[in-house]
Amino acid sequence: MKPTGNWIACDNFRLYYMGGEATDFTAELNALKATAEALLTAKASQTALAALTAAIGAADEAIAAADLALYATAATALITSAEAVRTSTAAYENLASAIATAQG
Repeated sequence: MKPTGNWIACDNFRLYYMGGEATDFTAELNALKATAEALLTAKASQTALAALTAAIGAADEAIAAADLALYATAATALITSAEAVRTSTAAYENLASAIATAQG
């Protein structure tokens, strides 16, 4: 029988976080913010768009403060609110399609 996989065994394995540079986090947050800003024109619920606008504001504040703790919170808010807008947009598209089908 021929082996088909690779295996590794470890004991007392530890990972250490050595930190990151603010510029790295700023670049990532700016990319998330750009994606979010592109969604502001989407046809979505006002609640989802308001949350997205607030998340963009939080990202701007985090970048201005260069506070790494705020970066994580802002990034999470951007990701969550952007997904809510995408979900809302899909629902609006489904509704528009159903209306078009019903109108014949």
